Amino acid sequence: LAPSEFTIGPVESLADEVAERGPLLFPELGTSIGTRSIVVDHTGEVAADGWRVYWAYPADRPSTCVVEQVVDTSTFVDCEGRRLDVSELSPPDAGVFPRVDDRTTLVVDLRGAGTP
Repeated sequence: LAPSEFTIGPVESLADEVAERGPLLFPELGTSIGTRSIVVDHTGEVAADGWRVYWAYPADRPSTCVVEQVVDTSTFVDCEGRRLDVSELSPPDAGVFPRVDDRTTLVVDLRGAGTP
Protein backbone atom coordinates (compact mmCIF):
# COMPACT_ATOMS: atom_id res chain seq x y z
CA LEU A 1 0.00 0.00 0.00
CA ALA A 2 1.15 3.51 -0.77
CA PRO A 3 1.69 5.88 2.14
CA SER A 4 -1.13 8.36 2.70
CA GLU A 5 1.27 10.99 4.06
CA PHE A 6 4.83 12.02 3.28
CA THR A 7 6.72 13.67 6.14
CA ILE A 8 9.32 16.06 4.75
CA GLY A 9 10.85 17.59 7.88
CA PRO A 10 11.30 20.71 10.00
CA VAL A 11 9.75 23.81 8.44
CA GLU A 12 12.47 26.22 9.61
CA SER A 13 15.32 24.50 7.78
CA LEU A 14 13.13 23.61 4.78
CA ALA A 15 11.97 27.23 4.35
CA ASP A 16 15.61 28.35 4.45
CA GLU A 17 16.56 25.72 1.87
CA VAL A 18 13.76 26.77 -0.50
CA ALA A 19 14.76 30.44 -0.12
CA GLU A 20 18.38 29.61 -0.99
CA ARG A 21 18.03 26.83 -3.55
CA GLY A 22 14.48 26.89 -4.91
CA PRO A 23 11.55 24.49 -4.52
CA LEU A 24 12.06 20.91 -3.38
CA LEU A 25 11.57 18.18 -5.98
CA PHE A 26 10.62 14.73 -4.69
CA PRO A 27 10.74 12.22 -7.54
CA GLU A 28 8.74 9.04 -7.74
CA LEU A 29 6.74 9.04 -4.52
CA GLY A 30 4.35 6.16 -4.12
CA THR A 31 0.77 7.44 -4.05
CA SER A 32 -2.59 5.71 -4.17
CA ILE A 33 -2.44 5.92 -7.98
CA GLY A 34 1.12 4.77 -8.45
CA THR A 35 4.38 6.62 -8.75
CA ARG A 36 4.18 10.42 -8.89
CA SER A 37 6.71 13.20 -8.41
CA ILE A 38 5.88 16.33 -6.42
CA VAL A 39 7.37 19.79 -6.01
CA VAL A 40 7.07 21.64 -2.71
CA ASP A 41 7.48 25.42 -2.64
CA HIS A 42 7.45 28.03 0.14
CA THR A 43 6.71 31.75 0.05
CA GLY A 44 6.66 34.36 2.76
CA GLU A 45 8.62 35.09 5.91
CA VAL A 46 6.88 32.68 8.29
CA ALA A 47 8.29 29.15 8.01
CA ALA A 48 5.08 27.47 9.17
CA ASP A 49 2.95 29.23 6.51
CA GLY A 50 3.06 29.63 2.73
CA TRP A 51 3.68 26.02 1.63
CA ARG A 52 2.39 24.85 -1.78
CA VAL A 53 2.50 21.49 -3.54
CA TYR A 54 2.54 20.86 -7.29
CA TRP A 55 2.73 17.75 -9.43
CA ALA A 56 6.08 17.65 -11.25
CA TYR A 57 4.67 18.25 -14.71
CA PRO A 58 3.32 21.37 -16.47
CA ALA A 59 -0.28 22.39 -15.87
CA ASP A 60 -0.87 22.37 -19.63
CA ARG A 61 0.67 18.96 -20.38
CA PRO A 62 -0.06 15.34 -19.37
CA SER A 63 1.50 13.73 -16.30
CA THR A 64 3.95 11.90 -18.59
CA CYS A 65 5.70 15.25 -19.28
CA VAL A 66 7.79 15.16 -16.10
CA VAL A 67 9.96 18.20 -15.40
CA GLU A 68 13.57 18.50 -14.29
CA GLN A 69 14.66 21.33 -12.02
CA VAL A 70 17.38 23.76 -13.02
CA VAL A 71 19.78 23.42 -10.07
CA ASP A 72 19.36 26.00 -7.29
CA THR A 73 16.47 27.84 -9.01
CA SER A 74 12.66 27.94 -9.19
CA THR A 75 12.91 27.07 -12.89
CA PHE A 76 11.98 23.71 -14.38
CA VAL A 77 12.42 22.24 -17.87
CA ASP A 78 9.65 20.06 -19.23
CA CYS A 79 9.67 17.16 -21.71
CA GLU A 80 9.53 19.62 -24.63
CA GLY A 81 12.44 21.72 -23.39
CA ARG A 82 10.26 24.60 -22.23
CA ARG A 83 11.48 26.56 -19.20
CA LEU A 84 8.77 26.96 -16.56
CA ASP A 85 8.42 28.73 -13.24
CA VAL A 86 7.24 26.60 -10.33
CA SER A 87 3.85 28.35 -10.52
CA GLU A 88 3.33 26.86 -14.00
CA LEU A 89 3.40 23.29 -12.70
CA SER A 90 0.21 21.30 -12.29
CA PRO A 91 -1.73 21.95 -9.10
CA PRO A 92 -2.42 18.82 -7.09
CA ASP A 93 -5.70 16.97 -6.96
CA ALA A 94 -8.20 18.10 -4.35
CA GLY A 95 -7.18 16.43 -1.11
CA VAL A 96 -3.43 16.57 -1.81
CA PHE A 97 -1.97 19.37 0.26
CA PRO A 98 0.89 20.45 2.52
CA ARG A 99 0.26 20.51 6.26
CA VAL A 100 2.41 21.81 9.09
CA ASP A 101 2.05 19.73 12.23
CA ASP A 102 2.57 21.60 15.52
CA ARG A 103 3.87 24.52 13.39
CA THR A 104 7.17 22.65 13.14
CA THR A 105 6.98 19.68 10.74
CA LEU A 106 6.00 19.75 7.06
CA VAL A 107 3.85 16.84 5.88
CA VAL A 108 2.24 16.32 2.47
CA ASP A 109 -1.12 14.59 2.62
CA LEU A 110 -1.43 12.30 -0.42
CA ARG A 111 -4.79 10.68 0.37
CA GLY A 112 -6.61 12.69 -2.28
CA ALA A 113 -4.30 11.66 -5.13
CA GLY A 114 -6.57 10.64 -8.00
CA THR A 115 -5.81 9.42 -11.46
CA PRO A 116 -3.58 11.70 -13.55
